[in-house]
Amino acid sequence: MTWIPMKQGGLLQDIAAVLDSVCGPWLNLFRRFIPPMGGIDFSPVVAIIALQLVQRLVLQLLIGILV
Repeated sequence: MTWIPMKQGGLLQDIAAVLDSVCGPWLNLFRRFIPPMGGIDFSPVVAIIALQLVQRLVLQLLIGILV
């Protein structure tokens, strides 16, 4: 969240720290394999696509079990 100006010790900095602690480990999995291109980090896009694929897989498995 570097595009948002944050004051030292402010609420936005606390929110950013919580988001980073929750999302950081997941995004770091993809950042190892996908380097930034032209200064743009595409790992969040790939991480969201991966989450959607896992969600679809789990739903299909649950539907298969229930039917």
